[in-house]
Amino acid sequence: MAGGAISGAATNASQLILGRTIQGAGVGGITVMSSIIVSDLVPLRDRGKYIAITLVVYLVWASSGPLIGGSLSQANSESWRWNFWLQIPFGVLSVLFIVMFLKVETKEEGATFWGKMRRIDYVGNFLVIGSTASILYALTYSGSNYPWNSPRIIASMVVDVLGLVIFVATEGFCDGTPVMPLRLLGHRTGAIVALNTFSSALLNNWVNFFLPVYFQAVKQSTPFHAGAQILPLIIMAVLASIVAFIVVSKFGKYKLLHILGFAGMALGLGLFARLDRRSSNLTWIMTEIAFSAGLDMVINTLLPAFQAGVPESDQAAATSTFSFFRGLANIWPMTIPATIFNNRCETLSQQIPDANIRSALSSGHAYGHATQAFLSTLSESERSATIEVFTQALKLVWYVAPAFAVLSMILAMVERNLP
Repeated sequence: MAGGAISGAATNASQLILGRTIQGAGVGGITVMSSIIVSDLVPLRDRGKYIAITLVVYLVWASSGPLIGGSLSQANSESWRWNFWLQIPFGVLSVLFIVMFLKVETKEEGATFWGKMRRIDYVGNFLVIGSTASILYALTYSGSNYPWNSPRIIASMVVDVLGLVIFVATEGFCDGTPVMPLRLLGHRTGAIVALNTFSSALLNNWVNFFLPVYFQAVKQSTPFHAGAQILPLIIMAVLASIVAFIVVSKFGKYKLLHILGFAGMALGLGLFARLDRRSSNLTWIMTEIAFSAGLDMVINTLLPAFQAGVPESDQAAATSTFSFFRGLANIWPMTIPATIFNNRCETLSQQIPDANIRSALSSGHAYGHATQAFLSTLSESERSATIEVFTQALKLVWYVAPAFAVLSMILAMVERNLP
């Protein structure tokens, strides 16, 4: 709520970033705690069903987000603020429900606040944040602001690699509660599921960020209309979630769902690369369905699969580790494809005669101009050329994504079916 209030009242980019940072911290905590509560209350065999229920609730509301946000953003230059302010009443309602209905039994009798604070893995958190910031800097500014062989970019990548190596090396020696307990990744299935959790979260948001770009920059849809055009993703997600938890509840097996799910994701991502301005409604609807069916067979069953090889005493740690990999993956879906898209647009835009358009699509600004509003300011010939640039850049974005799904499918093949 605090982050939403700050973001809604922001008068500059720094204030907006501060608000979103506070929101992100809150959302991350809520996500982890909801999974821990389900894991604490529900037996492993039925856990997938309850996790699927929470995801379905999330997806139903997520489907309304683009529609509401798009319509609010179109109203006037200040209406975007309501995208943040509208969250506050729901936050107040959630706090009331937590106070009234959530009954928590503390298992650590006598543990003091400062005792718990001393158990936090400060070194691990510092190394992860520092390493992530370094590689994000390299990916954001390489190509558009600095060449890939620039000392700044190379140094950032070196810092990232060294930071991650030191992070993994030190996690085994943490006396408190490590960010990533290595004992949970010591068996084959745990390590594979952790990697596939990263991959599925990455690809989920990859599509969430760049499918609307296709509709707005290629199909010339308004933000509201683009929000409506991703509804097949949401509808199929609900149906696939139901199928997944029925299968897991009945048979208690995850491996086949993971293999088929990543195969479906690879197929859908490959088909996204075939979309252009002439693609029919049926084509993009079926493509969304293929990807969403695969994705939601996977994401609903990863946590139970990860917890299956872990003793009961480590269930909370397993849940937080699972959330760590998922949260880490959520950093990249904007950075990696946006870097690909911006760099490709800058290269292709050199074919456009108008210098103003070339400038708008250069120096990392292409993603921000991939909108129906920008295209509407261009002449017919300029619009056609710019749409072609966006189309070809998006194809490269989609060509890269299936590699993650195929690799995860191969990893899932050597996963063990734990009861």
